[in-house]
Amino acid sequence: LALQGKLDEAAAILQPLTPVVLAADYPDPVRGLVIPQTLAGLYILQGKQEQAVPVLEQMKPRALLLWTSPRQKAEFLETLGEAYRMTERNAEARDTYLEGLSTLAGGQAGAVSTEATLNANLARVLLLLGDPSAAASRSDAALALIRARVRAARDGAGSLSVQDETLLRGVMGIDLDARFAVRRTLSGAAQAEADETAFVRVQEALAFAQPSRAARLGLPATADAATIRRVLRKDEAVLILLPGSDAVHVMGLTRATLAWHRLDEASYLT
Repeated sequence: LALQGKLDEAAAILQPLTPVVLAADYPDPVRGLVIPQTLAGLYILQGKQEQAVPVLEQMKPRALLLWTSPRQKAEFLETLGEAYRMTERNAEARDTYLEGLSTLAGGQAGAVSTEATLNANLARVLLLLGDPSAAASRSDAALALIRARVRAARDGAGSLSVQDETLLRGVMGIDLDARFAVRRTLSGAAQAEADETAFVRVQEALAFAQPSRAARLGLPATADAATIRRVLRKDEAVLILLPGSDAVHVMGLTRATLAWHRLDEASYLT
């Protein structure tokens, strides 16, 4: 249902199940966490963070107790922190992000993309809480993690999965907002422009590290044509390329029209 865009119907199925699986006597408590986690995710996709927060809070004690992976725990806390931030509960968001970072630090191996995301989002929250110096420090930490991860892949000391690369690009987008605002607060526009140049260089290094994947990146989300049209301006369009084994289909969407065209292999190779 969710993949068909029927988020309300999907949530309605999971709502009565959530208290059942979170009850103390539920026989499979670990597997049961999937249901409230999915329900909270559906609320977030609908922009209903105020409904996602209590679900995440209810599952938090069990999630942190039963999940064994520090990364899984940290990613859960990142989701809860984002829900807090989106409902303007910034002090709680800050504490939750810090808890996520502490959880990662206590694990056997850190997760660069998760740690970078936590730091970048923490920078945004610290700025909102009126602490630009601390925000700048967290923003620097996020960028350093991204650079190190890209450098390792470029130098052959590691490799980037599609998920890693997509997440790292997403983190750069998050960090960009906070970083520019921080630098303008502390140092003015000149420093912000220098930071923008640094981000461009990281983007280039990332593309160099995994060039074949450049066309496949993007945070996955479902959206129908009506949803896309609502966010397009009059002079904007979405162009989608769908490569196949013997042809490429090109789709274009504007606020008024939807059109598509097939390019056979012979035509696009020449």
